This record gives sequence, C-alpha cells and structure tokens, in this order.
Amino acid sequence: MKLPKEREIVLKDENDEEIKHKMFRVYHDETLVSWYRRCSFSPDGAFFVSPTGTFKQSDSNEYIESVYVFSRNKFKNNPFLVLTGFQKPTVAVRFSPIFYELIPENKNVSTLSYRCIFAVLSQESVFIYDTQSFQVLAIIKDLHYSHLTDLAWSNDGQSILISSNDGFVSLVSFQENELGSKLAIQPEIKPKVPNNPSVHH
Repeated sequence: MKLPKEREIVLKDENDEEIKHKMFRVYHDETLVSWYRRCSFSPDGAFFVSPTGTFKQSDSNEYIESVYVFSRNKFKNNPFLVLTGFQKPTVAVRFSPIFYELIPENKNVSTLSYRCIFAVLSQESVFIYDTQSFQVLAIIKDLHYSHLTDLAWSNDGQSILISSNDGFVSLVSFQENELGSKLAIQPEIKPKVPNNPSVHH
C-alpha cells in the first residue's frame, strides 16, 4: 500500500538543480499525549508492526488512526499493510509467542505456512489480529475508566494482561482453540547472542 503525499518541497543540489521531495506525516508527533510508542516484531521476525500511525487516504484531507505492518525483507519499501478502523490513537503492539495453524477457508495474504496472533492497543480498546488475513478477530473494550497503557501475553498465548492509567490491570483469558489450533510442534525461536557479549558503559 502506497503512502500518500502531504506536500512537496523543492531543494537544490550542488549544481543548483531543483530536486523535488515528497513530504507526508506517517506518525503522530509529540502533541499526542503518550510517553511510549511500543512496536513489535512477530516471533519469527517476518513482520514488524508499528502503532501510533496516521494515514491519509488519497481522496481525503483527513488523517485516520492507523497501524503500519512492514515486511522484514522490504523495510525500504512502503508498508506491507496499513491497519485502520481505530477510534483512538494506537500506542502498543504485542505478539503472542504461540504459532497457529492456518485456517483453510480464510485467504492467506502472506506466504507463511502458519499464523501468528498479535494485539494492538489503542487508548481505549484492544484489537486482536492474525498474520494470515490481518482482519480483526476480536475487540476488547470498556475495561477501564482511563487510557490503556500496555499489555502482555502469557507464555501459553491463552491470556492477555492489560494495564491502564487508572492503576488497575485486567486479565483477559481465551478458551482453548478460541484463537485457532496451535501448531503441534512449535518452532524454536532463539534470539541471536554474540559469542563474546560485552557491556559498554
């Protein structure tokens, strides 16, 4: 999906030749009341999902709340997908550590042979997606009186903890197979650690 331009500026190179650059706003600036922008890689590293996006459709002058999905092998290109439909700014993305089987009747927009589940946290709701269709699987809302601040998955992928500025934490649990069938053999993902790690002060 291509990002629309907002305005165009003209610069000059060393030969006094004009160079046109397209300028557009992709994310909220510092005026957004939030101390964090929590992005996340999928557990296999295939996707990088970034919240706090603002997207302007080509036929409109209005920006809408969005989340950008980038493919790891195409970081320099436009986003792989832009997720929209949020009423409030999104501030965090968290992936479940569990891998799931594909759903045969659903279109697979990626080339992966499995699904990863991730949650997008807006200031008032939590949206659950997968990497097969990138469609909303569930929406969790009306949990707290104040803005939501963060979330975390349990190791088995069956629960999400959601925190808020009101000082409370909510626990949301899913029934077995509610998010789909887990892969019988979970891929072993190990972070790469240098042979001689060192700490620099």
